[in-house]
Amino acid sequence: MITLLAKKPDILLGTRIWKTKGNWKYDFEGLYQFGKINTQNISAWTLSSNTSYTFENVKFNPGIGLKTEFISGDKNSNGNKLQAFNPLYQKGAYFGLAGLIGPSNLINIHLSIALDLTEKLGFQIDYDVFRRSSIHGSLYAPNMQLSYSGDNTTERFIGTQLIANFDYNVNPFLTVSVERAWFDAGAFLKETGSGKDYFYTALKAQFKL
Repeated sequence: MITLLAKKPDILLGTRIWKTKGNWKYDFEGLYQFGKINTQNISAWTLSSNTSYTFENVKFNPGIGLKTEFISGDKNSNGNKLQAFNPLYQKGAYFGLAGLIGPSNLINIHLSIALDLTEKLGFQIDYDVFRRSSIHGSLYAPNMQLSYSGDNTTERFIGTQLIANFDYNVNPFLTVSVERAWFDAGAFLKETGSGKDYFYTALKAQFKL
């Protein structure tokens, strides 16, 4: 599938290959973003893969997953070309409910293990490793606001994040989730900011008709 999405002054061209049924599931995506803002040309891209396997004949139906993302960042902060990918319509909680990091200028490796403890209760553990894809690019929030500038450091390692969450399906319409996470700050955050680690707990209720 090839998708063309235009939102002046951005044009987003992408393709996706996916499979959502059976033990093996996968989702491969590639996007290229181009256009112009004022006098600056846009040339940014992202590649992602998400594969998982579920052991249906094993107790708790364990599932293992591996997701990787390579998202472009600016190679020259003072140049006339914008190379930091802007996801445009991404969800706020892209890497966990707290939404500490946005999907731009990133190399991300994401491992996960999921269990069906009961028919209604699920449990999942996720482990993320974050690095900057460009040593000259900055770190952004999910809304693409600048969080930490990358101008004065060559460190790539942003940090790691460990998340554990329970999902309880109250009924076919309502799901309640509890998430606890630990973010361990890396060398980049320690050089450009306070370098503090984060620990948080979040509660979410989702209602579907």
